[in-house]
Amino acid sequence: MKKTILILVVAAFAVACNKGSKNHAPSSDLFAKIDSSQLTVIKFDEDKFDFGKITEGEVVEHSFKFVNKGKFPLIIKSAIASCGCTVPSKPDEPIAPGATGVIDVKFNSKGKQGLQDKHITIFANTNPTVSTLELVGEVQEN
Repeated sequence: MKKTILILVVAAFAVACNKGSKNHAPSSDLFAKIDSSQLTVIKFDEDKFDFGKITEGEVVEHSFKFVNKGKFPLIIKSAIASCGCTVPSKPDEPIAPGATGVIDVKFNSKGKQGLQDKHITIFANTNPTVSTLELVGEVQEN
C-alpha cells in the first residue's frame, strides 16, 4: 500500500512539474538528423547561473552566451528544460563559425519554494551532441 501511494505521489509531482511545458523529450530521430561529418564546437561563457534568492512568483531571465568555435555552422536542434516552469529559447538560424549567440532562459517561480536546480539540455551538431546548462537558486515564500 505504501509503495502504491509513493508511486502516485511521484507521478503526480512529475506531471505537475511538466504541466504546460512545450519542451518535451526529443524524439529518437533527433540524433539521426545530425550530420556527423559537419560537427562543430560550442563554447558557453558559463554553463551555470545562480540567480540567488528570490521571492515566490518572480520570473528570472538569463541569457547563456556562446560562440561557435568550430569550422562548420552551428545548428541547435533543440533546447529542452527539465521542468515546465523553465522555458528556454534557442536561435532558429545557424550560427557561423566564430559568431556568437544566446540561449535565453525564463524561470517562473510561481508555486516553487526552496532550492531550485533546473537543467536545460541542448542538442546540436556538436561533439558531444548534448550540452547541459543549469539554473540554480532559492525561492523564498511570498
